[in-house]
Amino acid sequence: MVEILKTSGGVPQKKISLFGLTCLAIGLTIGGGVFVLSGIVGASVGRYLPWLYGVAAIPMFLAIAPVAALGTIFPASGGNYFYPSRFLSPLVAFLGIWFFIITASLGQMPLFCISTAKFLGDFFPISTKILSFLILTFFYLLNLFGLRFVVWIQTSMVVLLVLGLLAFIGISIPTYVPDLPTESEFPGWKRTLYGISLLTFTYFGSNAVVEFGNETANPGKNLFRAFLLSFPIVTILYIGVAYAVTGYLPKESHLLSENPVTESAKILFPEFVYSGFILFCPALALGTSINGLFLILMSSSEFVIEDGIFPKFLKRRFFLPSSKPILLTLFFLLSVFGLVSGWNLETLASYSTLGWLFLFVPLLIVFLRLEKKIKEEQRIPFPISRKFLRTSAYFGLFFILLFIVFLLNDLREEGRLFLLPFLFLSGLVYYMIRKRYLLRKYPSEKPFYWNQDELIKTNFRRNDHE
Repeated sequence: MVEILKTSGGVPQKKISLFGLTCLAIGLTIGGGVFVLSGIVGASVGRYLPWLYGVAAIPMFLAIAPVAALGTIFPASGGNYFYPSRFLSPLVAFLGIWFFIITASLGQMPLFCISTAKFLGDFFPISTKILSFLILTFFYLLNLFGLRFVVWIQTSMVVLLVLGLLAFIGISIPTYVPDLPTESEFPGWKRTLYGISLLTFTYFGSNAVVEFGNETANPGKNLFRAFLLSFPIVTILYIGVAYAVTGYLPKESHLLSENPVTESAKILFPEFVYSGFILFCPALALGTSINGLFLILMSSSEFVIEDGIFPKFLKRRFFLPSSKPILLTLFFLLSVFGLVSGWNLETLASYSTLGWLFLFVPLLIVFLRLEKKIKEEQRIPFPISRKFLRTSAYFGLFFILLFIVFLLNDLREEGRLFLLPFLFLSGLVYYMIRKRYLLRKYPSEKPFYWNQDELIKTNFRRNDHE
């Protein structure tokens, strides 16, 4: 287990720096927020959009902080699966990662590709579906070069993106000087809570740090530092851009357009500057999210394959020593199916958000159980106050469950809930069939079982030697 935690497949890798990990988290987060959900949520909440971004940040910080702390205690690749599988239940861990993989591949990836294609539609006179497919294919081919190259590309794109967004905010806010929304513009509590529930999706990229424990330099410190750096940067950018894109709306206006960022930019910039802005910011932001999502899907599957739940052949590298082409191609094909399925963007956004939310429930339960199990006198490298992290985990768990209820209720009312039980049932059936197969093939071994106490002691010994 020590070797697994230190390397990937026994092969030492060059580590991701704190700066690279922070940029990775920022890039994974921003695309889905400002440039996709601003239009979806803004269509019902209007000029209250910036406030909803701010409110959504609070419970998500509380929920992500304990999860990021897990990366400090037990650095590992594929943390979204690794922690629940070792400290809660292999079945619960697998169902969570199964639902996430399906919703991310069939929902989130197509959502980002379609949104990027819509932004670039004026520059490429081809159908949205074809352009979406070309965008998806480009990032699929890019990820064949492996983690090190992709992280370098991701870091470069994020630096340019943040500079572009800061310029947009700096120019637009003094021009529009948005007023506070009036009471008559309030969209009602149902729309407000639904909007906040959807906007929680925009902060999940900050959680990506726990997926790269093995690949991070000094993960005991840098994983949590990357979260603390990326989360406030993203929050400030979200609120700033949301204020900028609602500034052109007159008082008593209740609805934003489908693409409020482009509407605001058209008013603010000359045509040639607007063209550069669209290429520079929205396309770049969504590109970092598509690119990063491939990384998360690959990393999330690492230990699922290691444990034998997914077949080992998915890890074969062939002539590409830095990537896993079979697994990557599988995610690519699932995303292509999502592109051609014809689901509407709101449905894709809702299921994608649920995929992330369902990951958080077992992760927070794991933290609470682990924090209680470990005695105070043991030298545990908690990054900040244990009491604060424990309180955050309880509040985060409450809010996550609340948001799940809101989204499920909305899907039920709209008649879009039918896929949910099928996705979980398919995962359960696959798990039971695979477990039975492994029991027959390896009768002397217990599949999907680990000694928690020994794992904790092993990790302490590793920390002592480091």
